[in-house]
Amino acid sequence: MFAKNILFLDLGGSAIKGIVINEKKFKIVAKQVQPCSGILNGYIMDSSIFQDALNKLIRNLEKTIKGQINSTVLLVGSSIVKYKLLTSSAIEINAILDAQKAQAIDIKIKNWIDTHRALLIRSTPIEYKIDGTSVENPIGMYVDKLQFTYHIAYADMNQLGNLVHMLEKRGLNIIDIIPSIYACGALHLNEDERMLGSLIFDIGAHSINWAYYNKNKPVNAGVIKFSSDILTYKIARGLKIAITTARELKHQHAAATLNADHFCTWAEFTKDGNQEFILQSEIVRKILPEVDTLVGEIQKVINTYSTKAYLAVLCSHGAWLPQLTDAVGKNISMTIKLSPSAQPEFDALNGALMLFQSEFKKKEKNILQRAAYWLKENL
Repeated sequence: MFAKNILFLDLGGSAIKGIVINEKKFKIVAKQVQPCSGILNGYIMDSSIFQDALNKLIRNLEKTIKGQINSTVLLVGSSIVKYKLLTSSAIEINAILDAQKAQAIDIKIKNWIDTHRALLIRSTPIEYKIDGTSVENPIGMYVDKLQFTYHIAYADMNQLGNLVHMLEKRGLNIIDIIPSIYACGALHLNEDERMLGSLIFDIGAHSINWAYYNKNKPVNAGVIKFSSDILTYKIARGLKIAITTARELKHQHAAATLNADHFCTWAEFTKDGNQEFILQSEIVRKILPEVDTLVGEIQKVINTYSTKAYLAVLCSHGAWLPQLTDAVGKNISMTIKLSPSAQPEFDALNGALMLFQSEFKKKEKNILQRAAYWLKENL
């Protein structure tokens, strides 16, 4: 039985974000962003900093809702989660495939997970083959030999286990773990887009998550290693200015990195207490190779799915995302669009809420079906 208030938690590299829903109405009742520098590449680097930030986030949320939080849904991003298409050899069934016989699939997946010392996060059926013939759903069919392909999301046992331990130490019962790119796909792609074949790119500060959807399923997913912090450091070193100033320049003049028409305008910044000016082109020249590489890497993924997907959606809260969308779309036949949002920092959490709600309803239905099957067989 779920608690009345459920915390959806997104652990980022610079902040912990959380939303609280009322379980009865599935309605958001509070949201909070808490700065935290205790996480790096999915690992808790400083447990005391992380714990302090988590405690502060929960205290503020509990104060807002005037109640307690003891259950959480955890989002995991590219620094933790990995993806694989797992195809089995033929399994001998020699019977009608029912829910009990289908456990042979679960056992095969579990064996692979155990062998790789991993924790399974999600498993999605992509294809079944009965005696070499592809079928949509083999349940209820007579099967001699069954093959399957599943798309699985998994994580290193130690890395994810460390996060889980820290959350449980705070008294949070983890009731689900959701890959953040699946959450973004649920929010930024509608059902028709997921059915027909679409790509989703989540442009983060430290990497870019992407996933390919077809027939309403995440068929493949991956990560483009790219950190916007590299751009900040290059600007800071090149202009001999503070990191904070370089970050502001990068955001304020993001358009110039992707639009040559802006190259001859002035950029203003503060150095040693004095106002200084520099051509935007000087900022651009220092980071343009990395930006070109980023655009090329996104286009590479798009070209891989050019015959399977008709749409690619970019989502994030970066200042340069509209210009990045235009740059990626050059010489690409696929439709490229930007998914706008009023509060993009909460997009993944909102998507996780939608995904959790739909999967929870499916589980409820499945439990009722299994109960009916048991009653039929035993009464």
